[in-house]
Amino acid sequence: MELVEEEDEEPEVKPNRKRVNFRKEMLRYQSLRNHINESQFLAAEEEDLEDKDSNIWRNFVSQCSATFLAVFAVIPSRNLQTSIHAPNQLGKISLVCMYVSYIIGCLFTSLILRKVKAKTLLLASLFFHILYSVSNVIPSAYTLLPSSCLVGLCQPAFWAVQDMLLLNYGLKYSANTRMTPQKSLRLFQTVTIITIHSAQILGNLLSSGLISVSQFHCSEDWMMVSRANGSSSAPSSQADKLMRSEKWTYTLPFIPIQARRSVEPSPPVNFYQLLTLIYLCMSVVAMGAVLIFFESPDTVLQRRVLSWRERAKEIRQCVTDPRWILAWFSAAYVGFAQGVIMCDITKLYGTDTMGCFIVGYMMVSFGTGNLVAILAMDKLKPCSSHPLFLSLGFLLNIGVLILTSLWKPTGDESSELLLYTAFWGLADGTLQAQSQAIVTRYAREEKDTAMTGFRVCQGVGLIASFFTSIYTQNLMTSLYAALVLHVIGFLGLILVANEVASRDRHSGSELSEDSRGHSEAEQGGLDAGNENEAEIT
Repeated sequence: MELVEEEDEEPEVKPNRKRVNFRKEMLRYQSLRNHINESQFLAAEEEDLEDKDSNIWRNFVSQCSATFLAVFAVIPSRNLQTSIHAPNQLGKISLVCMYVSYIIGCLFTSLILRKVKAKTLLLASLFFHILYSVSNVIPSAYTLLPSSCLVGLCQPAFWAVQDMLLLNYGLKYSANTRMTPQKSLRLFQTVTIITIHSAQILGNLLSSGLISVSQFHCSEDWMMVSRANGSSSAPSSQADKLMRSEKWTYTLPFIPIQARRSVEPSPPVNFYQLLTLIYLCMSVVAMGAVLIFFESPDTVLQRRVLSWRERAKEIRQCVTDPRWILAWFSAAYVGFAQGVIMCDITKLYGTDTMGCFIVGYMMVSFGTGNLVAILAMDKLKPCSSHPLFLSLGFLLNIGVLILTSLWKPTGDESSELLLYTAFWGLADGTLQAQSQAIVTRYAREEKDTAMTGFRVCQGVGLIASFFTSIYTQNLMTSLYAALVLHVIGFLGLILVANEVASRDRHSGSELSEDSRGHSEAEQGGLDAGNENEAEIT
């Protein structure tokens, strides 16, 4: 009996199956049962989808507009605190209160996100921004310090809820289009980042522009006021007249002019008061935009809820690991360096040398350099944790510290000052992006806890910088402290980067062994099949 050779069967080509839309099929089934035209249901469904699309874009536009106005109003006012409110260190103390509350807000962000809805949280945060703007219109210790605490407390939750909303928008948009979720999320994040940095740049430009065209010189005015308060030889009436004529009043800019017109000559319009009123109006408009146009999302995205025991375990892992401890110094240095430029450089190199108007231009240069560095590190993210790139960030920041200790600008070196602050922003953005990339790669399961620890250490560095400036009033002391933090943090980043690289190599070798094992098993199956064919033959 002869064996019949079987012909090789051609592989069957599977037809492309169309995805089944269960909602559409259910509507079609209901229309057949009720003898209703199917097109009515399909039209209703299309209208529903269009409403959802418009809801996504309406929420996103209102959220971006509110964020733009809030950042436009708060960040430039924060940058001017140490220059405007120099007496009794009120500006520095308000910054300390802001970032102490910021640390507390970081610790309770997950709890706030679980208990408070998105729209309520946005409205509460924007209301605190309004209070901060009001406190800058009527500044005193009783208004600035509480409002600074409230703004600092709401900041972590304010940005965290925006991250969750962007994820919600990205998932919905990718479901309605053919775009992948990663690209969709990147689209919304890019627009938000551009909005935030544009608000910072325009807000600082507005503050510098209005202050530069006015006769307002904060250092001279405060100096004359303090001299009038401290001089014992001058009569009290002369001191009161000097204070009344030189120090501005914290009311609406045109009311004091009309009230004193019959008594004494009208003082010039205070453009700084006008600036604070503009910031206040923008904060109110931001809250109104969210209140009117923003709708609570129908999809709720919640983070993984951890028990206190699991949270304590993750915190213990982040605290007891020596590599983590050294890496936290890098986060502390990032905050300390930002505090130095926010508290000391803007005051000593900017206000005391050229005037208050230069502060906004300095922060524009700093923010531009920071943004360029962050975008460049995002493109080089796969190799940003390499020791060579870490050495680049280390050397950039060392160069900034050395340059600050050796050079101080004069009154006619404004261009050099702006280039200097841009270089500092470039160095700060490089190190900050590298540190966050290494932290997220090193932390496997406790990424949220690790990022919370990074922000807390950054806030601690800011507070340490403010206290150093308050008690020592010496820039060199702050630079020495920053140098120590930077060196220790760099050693920690190198150790963490080496651990990440060795772990990646180990996982890559395991994957290659698994693939080799699978190929050997397949080869063994083919050999067994050939032996069976030989026996049959």
